[in-house]
Parts: sequence; structure tokens; C-alpha cells
Amino acid sequence: MDERIPSGMSWHIELLNQMTLNIEGLRSPVIGRDTAKALEEFLRFRHLFRKRYGFDLDWEGIRTLLKKLPQVYDAIENDLKAVL
Repeated sequence: MDERIPSGMSWHIELLNQMTLNIEGLRSPVIGRDTAKALEEFLRFRHLFRKRYGFDLDWEGIRTLLKKLPQVYDAIENDLKAVL
């Protein structure tokens, strides 16, 4: 997003951060900082799920994320519509 391809273990977070940047002469932010912060919660869940293989998951935390999903989806959709 900023002409630099994220790499390494934290490439997902780096990409989200790049998407929030206003790059002069290239593009405005693709998503807002609030949207990126909300998406980080889902990335953390993804990481835990992959590392724990479904064992010892925080089911209440999963329910909380599921309740947030429609709101986060709407935020992403609105951010992208504003850019496109």
C-alpha cells in the first residue's frame, strides 16, 4: 500500500497500518484507524486459533468477536466505498 511489501511474522499488522496512511501524491487512507484497530482483534484471534488448534479457546471472546463482525464489516465497506 505504501510501495513497500510487508514481510515477516507481523506482515498482517504492517499491511493494516499501511492501509491507514495518507501517502502524499499516491493515495489517501484506504481504511480508517478505528477500522484497522477493530481488524487487529480479528487478527489476534486468527493467530490464537491457528496456534492452539481449537483447544483452550476463549469461547466468550469468540462470541464477542462474532457480535462485532457486522459492525466491522460495515466499517470496512464504508471505508472502501469512500476511497473507490
